[in-house]
Amino acid sequence: MKPIDKATQNALLDRLSKYASLFYILAAFVNFLAISIGCVFPERSYSVPKKRLNWTPRTTGLFQKYVQYKAMSKQTEDKDGFIETDETDSMLFSGLLASTGKYFNVTAARDEKGLYHRRPLGKPSMPDARSTFSRDMSVGLLWFFYGAKRADLAEAYMKALKENNFIMGDGDISRIYMTPGLQTTLADIIYALTGKSNIRSRIPQFWPTGLVGYELHLQILHILLIGEIHGAISPKMLDIVKYSHKHNDENPLFACAYALYVSGDTRDTLDLLEDKQYYPEDRLPTEKDRSSHWLPERDYGMDYIPDPRGTKVHSGGDFCFVARLIFNNSGL
Repeated sequence: MKPIDKATQNALLDRLSKYASLFYILAAFVNFLAISIGCVFPERSYSVPKKRLNWTPRTTGLFQKYVQYKAMSKQTEDKDGFIETDETDSMLFSGLLASTGKYFNVTAARDEKGLYHRRPLGKPSMPDARSTFSRDMSVGLLWFFYGAKRADLAEAYMKALKENNFIMGDGDISRIYMTPGLQTTLADIIYALTGKSNIRSRIPQFWPTGLVGYELHLQILHILLIGEIHGAISPKMLDIVKYSHKHNDENPLFACAYALYVSGDTRDTLDLLEDKQYYPEDRLPTEKDRSSHWLPERDYGMDYIPDPRGTKVHSGGDFCFVARLIFNNSGL
């Protein structure tokens, strides 16, 4: 079989993305009509409000540790504020940490088309990445847009994506097409920050169940971002929050989501963030403490145990991100 040349491949991708965009805009219009006559799709019914978390002496102690970790994390950043630049997923983790209020020159990873890359342009994507960007990366990027209140960057990105039919970069189409759910969240961020509406905000959200590992981590991050924007989540999202905590009760992100939307009790989350094996006092964690640089993205297992031969110093960004969620919803 004759291989497809690059020009033909790009033409096919362009046509596919146009059809997909038209389909979801039609879905958005149907949703708009349904709302107009008093019906709301369950996935867009944000009827489960966030709970107000109590500020306790333990929260004060956590805040002091958070300030230390944010200061120390600078040693793991490059000149533009990116972390994990030796990883293919640098944008995801850098955006999450930067959403807590860190310096982050995100445009160091933006090309002439206005599209973003996994890492700063001076450090192109690794060969095994299979794409220059992905939906995983966009979750971190959207968290940064909203957390840093960068409406200018969010609007510019929406414009660039429209011009590129929501193809986020080069590579495997399964990775580089921005799903309608993420399009909706980007539109919601722009509306929340500017008051400018977009029909993509009417696209229904769909939430697959039974995910594990990094996919569940991304799903919870997306749900929590929606909750920050709207102050509430849908019943379907609530089911996933409950499932995530049951699936891995050693995960501080899942414990925090459970506290925010189910129990209102942060003690389990604080227990995990105070664990000196995972998050030492007075220094950043290293591979000798736990193998994974970002614990919440992993199921409980080998990634949680020390690597006695490891030399890497982790950023502590996972600690900062979860701690900031607690503070944001405790009156800070």
